[in-house]
Amino acid sequence: MKKLLIAIVAIGLAACSTDNSEDVQLQTTTADRVAAIMDLEPDPEFDNSNSGLFKGIIASYDLKTKGTLAINTTEKGGLVAAARLHKVNDGLEREVYFEGVQDVSDPDRFYFIGDRGSFSIVLNNEKRLIVEHFDFDGTDSYVVAYKRSRGGDVSLAMGTFDDDYATPGGFEGNWDAIHRGAVYTSPAGEHSTFATDLLIIDEIVITQGSNMYINQDGAQTNDSFTETCFYNETFPHVWFYDTSGYREFIGYNQTTTFATRVATWSLAYYFFGGEFIYDTPACGTSEAAGYGTFSWDGNNGRLRVDTLSDL
Repeated sequence: MKKLLIAIVAIGLAACSTDNSEDVQLQTTTADRVAAIMDLEPDPEFDNSNSGLFKGIIASYDLKTKGTLAINTTEKGGLVAAARLHKVNDGLEREVYFEGVQDVSDPDRFYFIGDRGSFSIVLNNEKRLIVEHFDFDGTDSYVVAYKRSRGGDVSLAMGTFDDDYATPGGFEGNWDAIHRGAVYTSPAGEHSTFATDLLIIDEIVITQGSNMYINQDGAQTNDSFTETCFYNETFPHVWFYDTSGYREFIGYNQTTTFATRVATWSLAYYFFGGEFIYDTPACGTSEAAGYGTFSWDGNNGRLRVDTLSDL
């Protein structure tokens, strides 16, 4: 009933609102509109505001739909949102477009409506959206999104875990890592022959059944690890790195707390020589054939990455 009431309010507001998305409406197809929203750059005017551009993950609890979501909450560029899905349910389109309206009585609340679903958000001062979870493509879905600013973009690694990858329906869920601005400058001789900025993983988001958890122990800066396969060095942080067609996401022997219970995981995921590969601290063990490892709440499983987005 709550979902229905809010959806009705959103539709009513949309009927009374003016067209705030003229720049996007000039595009003639959904793909064009989505591309225009995805290509928007943060406006310096909103660097210190709780409003602006946001980027994050939209996914379903049943693991069938997942992608990158971009949301604009200012009049510049229009009150619009877009999703670009890399996993789709039942052959649906990968580009999704939403129009937004601002609540007339609460300027920090917005409603977004599209052909495939709707959601509402509330802005706060922590640069993370508070999101109402509405149905998307007819399934329960969730969004985790963060404010973008100049020099503080949002990058994502999106994947899944499973205790038996060949048999769906066991202990399984979404597993996504988020970078939202923190950078570690690796000194010359550690990661490369020159000082290198590595994108620290700030948060990890998982699902289990119909529950979504965000790690409770802050950025992944508490577990240093040794990388022997490529660097033979000890690093203080989990990171993303991307340059000239080479990408990597590395974190060995990590501990991450979800719902007061500690998970352990190891993952090294590279785009190298035109293909994605995995490796492990032992170099060349079975995980190198296509997965990392994950253990949580008494269950052990495999960890896989589906895509690295906007590194």
